[in-house]
Amino acid sequence: VRSIGPTRVAAVPESERAVGGATPADPAAASASDGPVADVPAAEASDVPTVTIPDPNSRVGSARSNWGAEAMDARGAAEVAVTRAPVTVGIIDTGIDDTQPDLVGRVDTARSVSCAVNGVPNQAEDARRFSDEHGTHVAGVIAANHNDIGIDGIAPEATLVSIKALNESDLLYPEALVCAYEWATTHQVDIVHNSYQMDPWVYWNPTDPEQAAALEAAERAIHRAQSSGLAVIAG
Repeated sequence: VRSIGPTRVAAVPESERAVGGATPADPAAASASDGPVADVPAAEASDVPTVTIPDPNSRVGSARSNWGAEAMDARGAAEVAVTRAPVTVGIIDTGIDDTQPDLVGRVDTARSVSCAVNGVPNQAEDARRFSDEHGTHVAGVIAANHNDIGIDGIAPEATLVSIKALNESDLLYPEALVCAYEWATTHQVDIVHNSYQMDPWVYWNPTDPEQAAALEAAERAIHRAQSSGLAVIAG
C-alpha cells in the first residue's frame, strides 16, 4: 500500500452501502471478474427515462441535423466495398438503451455491465439499465444503424459494450472507473470511449494526499488497459 485516501466527499447513500454475493449472469464474466456482483435493488419504473424517437424527416434546427456524419460522408464510406475488421467499442457512460431502433443488434448485452455501485461489476438487467440518455447518444454517434431512422453512425457494423459507470446521480467515482477499465481489459474490448469527468473533485491535484491515491488508481487502470492493446478515446 503506497497511499490511501477517500473517493467521496459526502456520505455514501444507503443504496450503495450493501454489496451482495450474487454472481454475474455470464459464467465467463464470473471467471474474469475479481469481485462479487452488487445486489442492487431494481430501479423504479418512474425513475427510468422515456426516450421519444424523433421523426427522421424532421429538421428542426441543428439538433436534428447529423452534420458531422454528413460532413465526413459516413454513409458513403460505409458503402465502400472493402473488408473491415470487426471492432468492439466499450462505452463508459450512463448505460445504453439497447432497444432503441437505431441501435438494434449493435449492443452485446452478454458483455455489458454496470460498475456504477461501489465499483463492483453487476450484469443484472436492472443494474445495466441506462440512467440517462447520454450513453445512448454517444453509442448512436459511433454505431447507429443506417436505417433512415435518427442518425447514421460512423461505424454501423461495430459491436458496442455498455459499461455503465455513472450512478443515478450522474456521478462517476474512481472505483467505478477502475472497474470499467478492468472490465474492458478482460472482455475483449478494442476501444473504450470516455465522455465524462471523474468525481468527486472537479480538478484533481496529484500532490494533494487526499486525492493522490484515487487518481493513481485511475491512472493505473487506464495504463493497464492501454498496455493490453486497448485504444482509449476521450470525447
